[in-house]
Order: sequence, then structure tokens, then C-alpha cells
Amino acid sequence: VDPLEGHPTQVALGSHRLSYYWHEEFEQSRFADAYVQREFRTQRLAGRKGTAYLFDTNSIHKGTPEGSQHRDVIVVEYHHA
Repeated sequence: VDPLEGHPTQVALGSHRLSYYWHEEFEQSRFADAYVQREFRTQRLAGRKGTAYLFDTNSIHKGTPEGSQHRDVIVVEYHHA
């Protein structure tokens, strides 16, 4: 994934340490970009073809809407039984 044109996932570093609360309503789980930019350093997850990465999805994260290149994504979630 190209870090500028490949629609990389962006993660707010250290945000996995926040308390996680499940919200039935999608909008209640959103964070304003201004808050994230003020409180966290962000990283675009990118790499050459075949690169993979893992991150805690409780972290603040989002896709990058800008970009001209296609990307494929596989999402796998694990939950306790």
C-alpha cells in the first residue's frame, strides 16, 4: 500500500490504552479529527506488496479516503468465547 495514494489505514498511536466502550450507535464511537490530531501522533500503515500488519481495533483508526490506487483488505476479529 502506497502511504499517499493507496488508501492506507491510519492509527492514532497509543490510543489502544483508552478505555473501550461498545456503542450500538455508530456515531457514538467516532472521534473528531481535530481531537485525534491534537492528542495523538498518527501513523499511516503502508508497505510493499505482500506486507501485512496487525493492530488492536480498539485503537482509534480510520481509512484514508484520498488516493488513486486500489487496495485489498482482509479483516479478522477474535473475541473471547
